[in-house]
Amino acid sequence: MNYQTVESSLTRVRKQMDGVLAPISDANWARRPQQGGWSVGEVLAHLMQVERAVCDAARKTLAKPPQPLQRKLLRVPIAVIQFRGIKRESPIPLDAALVQGKAEMLAKFAARRGETLTFLRETLAGGRDLAGYHWRHPFFGTLTFAEWCRVLAYHETRHTKQIREIVSSFQS
Repeated sequence: MNYQTVESSLTRVRKQMDGVLAPISDANWARRPQQGGWSVGEVLAHLMQVERAVCDAARKTLAKPPQPLQRKLLRVPIAVIQFRGIKRESPIPLDAALVQGKAEMLAKFAARRGETLTFLRETLAGGRDLAGYHWRHPFFGTLTFAEWCRVLAYHETRHTKQIREIVSSFQS
């Protein structure tokens, strides 16, 4: 795993997200779908919370000595995160204080990604062997540092689809 691969993946999914977010009006930003669920602003707050939590967990894990990886032979592939057919409740409660107007949230959303990319660049630049650094995902069990980097991209892809669903519900 190298930084360019991680950055490319996160940049690609962010461009997709930005394209979906751009046409959303300020009025629809905080509007929840009639069938229930989060508003677009709430989805972005969730994404920022998860990205911060992953980076915080990585920092904490990387501060300790590496550990041997032990996990089950049969596992659900983490790529399923991006599929919306499997509904899960977030293990991280939504911080409503993060939900603001569109312009403010987009700026914070971009800043959060910038912080993440800086952290990943600094972490991956040293050529350090990260194979012994892993921590638990609430649904997938133990994931390596590299897998967590992919989780961030898959997770954003999932919620890009969710935002499309939200916007589509307003047009029905």
